[in-house]
Amino acid sequence: MIGILKENSGESVDRAIVTMKYKKKLRLLVTNRCSQNCPYCHNEGMAKWPFVHLDPGKLEPFLPEIKKYTNRVVLSGGEPFEYEHLPELVELLSGYGFDLSLISANIDKERLSRVAYGLKTLHYSLHGLNSLEAGGRVVRWLNGEYPNIRLSLNVPFDRVEPLRENWEALYGLAKDTGANLQLIRIFTCGQNPSAGWEQRWQEMEAFLAPRARFLEATEREARYLTEDLIKIDLLDIPCRSSGPDFGDGACLYNSDLTIDPELRLSLCRWTDSTVPLYEGEQPLEWDAVVRKATETGRRNCVYGAIGGGLQEALADYWNRPHYSWPRLDRRVFARIEAGDLSYYGKSGSVALLENEFSRFLGVRYTLAVNAGTTAVYLACMALDLSPGDEIVIPAATFPTLVSALLCAGVRVRLCDIDPVTGNVSLDSLGAQMGPRVKAVLVTHLWGLPVDMEAVKEICRPWGAYILEDCSHAYGAEYQGRKAGTFGDIACFSMQANKAVYAGEGGLLATSNRRFYERAVTLSSSVQRIFDCVKEPDYLQYWGTGLGLKLKLNPLGAPLALDALRQLEEVNQKRRHRALIMEKAAEDSGIFVLPPLCDASCRRVYYTYKLVLREPYVPYRDVLLRALIHQGLEACTTSFIPAYEHALSAGPGVVNGRESFPGAETYYSRILSLPAFVHEPVELAEHYGAVIRASAKMILENRGIS
Repeated sequence: MIGILKENSGESVDRAIVTMKYKKKLRLLVTNRCSQNCPYCHNEGMAKWPFVHLDPGKLEPFLPEIKKYTNRVVLSGGEPFEYEHLPELVELLSGYGFDLSLISANIDKERLSRVAYGLKTLHYSLHGLNSLEAGGRVVRWLNGEYPNIRLSLNVPFDRVEPLRENWEALYGLAKDTGANLQLIRIFTCGQNPSAGWEQRWQEMEAFLAPRARFLEATEREARYLTEDLIKIDLLDIPCRSSGPDFGDGACLYNSDLTIDPELRLSLCRWTDSTVPLYEGEQPLEWDAVVRKATETGRRNCVYGAIGGGLQEALADYWNRPHYSWPRLDRRVFARIEAGDLSYYGKSGSVALLENEFSRFLGVRYTLAVNAGTTAVYLACMALDLSPGDEIVIPAATFPTLVSALLCAGVRVRLCDIDPVTGNVSLDSLGAQMGPRVKAVLVTHLWGLPVDMEAVKEICRPWGAYILEDCSHAYGAEYQGRKAGTFGDIACFSMQANKAVYAGEGGLLATSNRRFYERAVTLSSSVQRIFDCVKEPDYLQYWGTGLGLKLKLNPLGAPLALDALRQLEEVNQKRRHRALIMEKAAEDSGIFVLPPLCDASCRRVYYTYKLVLREPYVPYRDVLLRALIHQGLEACTTSFIPAYEHALSAGPGVVNGRESFPGAETYYSRILSLPAFVHEPVELAEHYGAVIRASAKMILENRGIS
C-alpha cells in the first residue's frame, strides 16, 4: 500500500482515478481452435495440442453457483466460431439468464445467425490496424444486420504509435456504427517489471485526454466518453509487472474467473494456476475450487510477488461478491405461481400489498405502480400542478426524477445539500422558495431521515405541498413517525436494490383521498377506478382513465409483499453490521459521522457511506485504492448531482447552471460500502479492520495528525 501513497496522494497524477472495485466476469475459453493463433491470446501455448472443445453438459452443474459470483459471461478462446458446441452453449447460458458477450476475429455468418438471439455484446477484434478497411466492412455489416447486439471494437496494442496513426479511421468507424472502443494493452509473461508498461499506460491516457472525458475506472480498466457519446475502454490485465500496487496478491481481485476447454478454473492466465472442476466424473464444490485456484495463483506467481498472508482472515470471501441482494425465499415463487397474471381492479396480491403497506406506513391509501419515478410523476399530477409552477428538489436525488417532473409539466428548481449528510440544505431550501414554488420534494438520502419539521416550517408560509422520496428509507423514522408520513404524498421505488423490491415497481402513499383518486384515475381504468374512486369528476372517466396504464406488474407484488414482511429483520441486520463499520470510522479519526437530525430518529441503511473530514479530502483516492486493494467492495458513487446531467441545462430547470457548493463538497468526500444483510458479521468486522488500517496508513505516511 505504500506504493499507492507514493504514486497517488493529494498531488496531481497522470493516471485515471480508481473509482470502484473491478466486477468480475466469467471468461469461457470454449476452444483452443483458431486460425489466427495470436501470441497474446488466452490460448497461448495451446495450439500445439489437439483441438479441445468445452463440454456444455459438464459446465452446467456449476452454473447456479457461478450466477452468485457474476452475471457476465464472455465466450472467448481460441475462436468461438470454430467451437463445436456454440449454439448449445449459448442456449444453455441464456436459459440461466447470463449476459453473454462473444469475442471474435473471424465472424461465421451462418453460426452467428443461430446464436445472435442470446448475445448482448459482440467484441470484434481488429488484429492489426493495417487491416482496418477489411475489418470495417465486417463491422458495418454487423451493425446493419444485428442492430440489437452492442458492438465493441477490440484493438490490441503494445505501442501508442499505431493507434495515433490510425485513430481518425478507427474513431470514424466507431462513430458510424455506434460501437464502443476497447483499447487493450498487450503484454506477455516474458516481460518484466522494467518493461515500461506504466509509461505506455500513461502515454495512452495522455493520448485520450484531449479526445474524451474520463468517466470511471477500476484497477484494470478506465472508461472515457467522447463528445459523440462513444465509450472508450482502456483495458489492462493487472499484474505485479504493472507496478508496485499489485504486489502481495492485489492482482487477484482484478482478474476474471477463467475456465478453459478442459474445464479447469484459473485466476491468472500467466501462471500454472489451473484447478480442475472435476475429480474423475464427479463435479467439485465451486467455492472450494475458487479458493484453491486463488492459492495456486499465489504460489505460482511468475514474479514471486504474491505472498500467502494476504487476507487470510477472509479466505472464504476471496473471489466471492461480498454483497448479494436480494435473496429470495423459495416460498415466494409458490405465491407467484399461484397468483394472477393480470388484474383489472384492486385485487389479488397487488391489493394485499397496497393494504399491508398502508398499515405499515400509517397512511390511508397506497397505489402500486410500475416504477418509483412513475410514482413521482403521478404525485405531481395528483397535486394538480400547472405549467409554470415550480417544484424544488435537492441537487442530490435520483437524476431521472428531473425528467419525471418535467413530463408532469412543472419547472424544476434545484437547492443545495448538506455537505455532511447529503440531505437537503435547509438554508438553501429556504432561499429557493418563492411565489412560483408550489411543491418541495425531499429525499431521505441513503436512509437518513430529513428534519421534516424544519421542512414543513419552510414550506408553510408559501403554502407549498411536500413530496417525500423515501426510496432509500423504508422503515426510517423521525421523532417517532415513519419517513413518508410528513408530507402530502410519499413515493417509494421497488427496484431490485431497494429494501422492498418487486424487480421494478413503485408505491405512492398518501392520506389525502383526492390526491389518491386523481393518481388512480391517471394510472388505471375500468374496474380499478370503480373500486377506488368516488369523486364524480374522476369517476366519469372510468372507461378510459385520464392517463396511461401505469400499474405494477402483478408478478412483482408477491416479491414486494414478501420483502415488506421481512423488512424489520432486514433493517436490524443492516443496522447491526453498519454500526460495526461506523465504530471503525469513528475510531479512525479521519471520518465525520453524519449527525442524526434528532435523538429520536431511526435511520436505515441503503448503502453505508464513509464521509471524510475536510483535511483528508485530498486523500480520498488514496484511501479508496487502499480499500479496494484489500478486497473491499468500495467505490465513490455513480449517483452524480442532478445539475451535472444534460437535462438540467435545459429550460425546464430554472437554475440548473448554478453552482451548489454543498453538493460539490459532499461528492468529493464520500466513499460507498455495502450495507450488509445476510453476510456474516465477521465480514463487517473485517471491513472495520481494513478501514482502521487504511486510515492509519494515511495518517502515518503522510505526516497528518
